[in-house]
Amino acid sequence: MLLSFGKSHCLFGSNDAVSFPFVELKYEPSTYYAFNTQVPHTVLNFEQTRYIFSIEFDSSITYAQLLQTC
Repeated sequence: MLLSFGKSHCLFGSNDAVSFPFVELKYEPSTYYAFNTQVPHTVLNFEQTRYIFSIEFDSSITYAQLLQTC
């Protein structure tokens, strides 16, 4: 869950070339997200430090299994 709402962008995509497609995660207030950090991504902060609330699961559960559970 995003805790601060300054000007920032979270982008998912593969940067195998000079130009490549990406998908932006557009955070909604008070909303939880299942964020797979194994997918290449980047965060661009423009105005202030970005704060998020996050929980890490141990490696015995895959991202797909977590989504099924939720």
